[in-house]
Amino acid sequence: MRYLLIYWHFCNYGTQSPHATIPEREQMQPPKFVERMQNYTIVEGQSVTLTARAVGTPTPMMSWQKNNRMLTPSKDYK
Repeated sequence: MRYLLIYWHFCNYGTQSPHATIPEREQMQPPKFVERMQNYTIVEGQSVTLTARAVGTPTPMMSWQKNNRMLTPSKDYK
C-alpha cells in the first residue's frame, strides 16, 4: 500500500511519498494482557501504584480512567 502527500501553497506545490509499514492482517496479533492489575485495599490518602502490561501487533494503546474520566499526568497521577 502506498500513501502520497500532496501539498500546496500559493506560490509552490509538491508531493511526498512517506514510507509507512502496515502489518498485513496475518501478522497482526490481538492485544493480550501479560501483566494484569491486582486488587488493593488502601486507606484514603495512601499512595498506590497500579500497573498493567499488554502486548500485540500493532502495539496496543492503553489509558487509565477513574469514574469514566481519562486520567492525565498530574501531581496526583503519575
